Amino acid sequence: MHTLRRRRDARLSCSVNCVVLPYRPAGLWIRTKWSVTMTFLRRLGPCLAAVVLLSLTAGCGAGDGVSRGAVEGSVTFKGEPLADGVIRFIPTGDTTGPMTEAKIKDGGFRLSQAEGPCVGTNRIEVFSFVKTGKKIRNEGVETEEVRQIIPPQYNTKTTLNAAIAAGENTLPAFELVQ
Repeated sequence: MHTLRRRRDARLSCSVNCVVLPYRPAGLWIRTKWSVTMTFLRRLGPCLAAVVLLSLTAGCGAGDGVSRGAVEGSVTFKGEPLADGVIRFIPTGDTTGPMTEAKIKDGGFRLSQAEGPCVGTNRIEVFSFVKTGKKIRNEGVETEEVRQIIPPQYNTKTTLNAAIAAGENTLPAFELVQ
């Protein structure tokens, strides 16, 4: 027979994983390895959940440790405000951090400091697509064809740069020509 010993909290514990008694005396509490593990996990569970949640959100938003600046500006193409498009800010040189992009609507764009580009020198890429009116099949799905209207010297082979400072930045107008 295994020995039972009384613990400080007035419960009985055993020296093996489980004790099987033919009867259950009143007030006798037998702990198995399983119940010890479950009690441990119940106490540790909220802490583990908090650690997992914090690690998943560590790279999001302004809390990513990157110094950013708010930006606003305008983009024209062939002398007219660009109706719809995207402007990308890609850190270059000694500037490090994630790429940021903003939607251009009616020639203007704006990003808050929390979502803005990294402080330092950024390469600027501008994209705008128009529908051609043709239908194309892509992986079995029929979609409307679009084409890039902005020349490559303003996107894939860009020569545009902007120096972003901490705080508010009003950038000079980007005047794109054919």
